[in-house]
Amino acid sequence: MGNFTKIQNSQKIIFNLKSLAFFMRSYILNFEIKLRIVLFSCNSKEDRF
Repeated sequence: MGNFTKIQNSQKIIFNLKSLAFFMRSYILNFEIKLRIVLFSCNSKEDRF
């Protein structure tokens, strides 16, 4: 019984790490897209002048 609860706990930890990694990946992706938009808009402003 003790080993079974240990396995359950480790599975929960693994699941939490996977969901955290997915969240971080999507957050970084959104940040990268915003950064590119800002850089692109800055570059286009410089080109106009």
